[in-house]
Amino acid sequence: MSNKYIKGLHCIIDDSVKIGSGSEVGNFSILSGDVRVGKNTVIKNYVEIRANGGLITIGDNCVIESKSLIDGPCIFEDGVVIGPDCEIRPGVTVRRSSYLQGRNRIANNCVIESGVTIKYGSILTSNVYVGEDCFIGPNVIMTGDDTSRVQEEAGNRKSTRIGAGTFIGANSIFMPAVHIGSGCIIGACSFIREDTSDKEVWFGNPAKFKKTRNKKDVDS
Repeated sequence: MSNKYIKGLHCIIDDSVKIGSGSEVGNFSILSGDVRVGKNTVIKNYVEIRANGGLITIGDNCVIESKSLIDGPCIFEDGVVIGPDCEIRPGVTVRRSSYLQGRNRIANNCVIESGVTIKYGSILTSNVYVGEDCFIGPNVIMTGDDTSRVQEEAGNRKSTRIGAGTFIGANSIFMPAVHIGSGCIIGACSFIREDTSDKEVWFGNPAKFKKTRNKKDVDS
């Protein structure tokens, strides 16, 4: 990678950090350890990226907004946008063109697939998987478990999974180990404690099944 990038005032960038051409690092930001930043990526002011635990890869054309914290190892593919004051913990993967609006907390070993939108203030605890093209409204909490991987290897399902193309309304809460099917709608302020099948509509506290979406619902 080239060193032809823009560096702001009072940055601390370790010699081990590699930054692609056309990228920018804002004022007072810190990049330490084994960090790889692609081309034309913008890291704004007061960002801290710490790869002390392992490699952090940030792709081309990404944006990391001000006051965000990233702990490695992590992977951010091309076109990812991380909004202001986000906190990303080790083992997280965020795939191409996904968007975190701001003040999001993404804990260890979460996977966010391509084209996902996560709105302001939502939290994913450890071992949450979000499928492609999902929309997660503001202030949603998805709970997982730090021991999920060990438990699953022992035959006990602990991770939370959201199927592709699912819409989740604001202020919803998910219990650990819930699996939501693809193309579902979860209404705002729902408390989810059961699995769903594909293309189902659930809402309420506790959330209840309301209907299965038909082709007209999906097309609209």
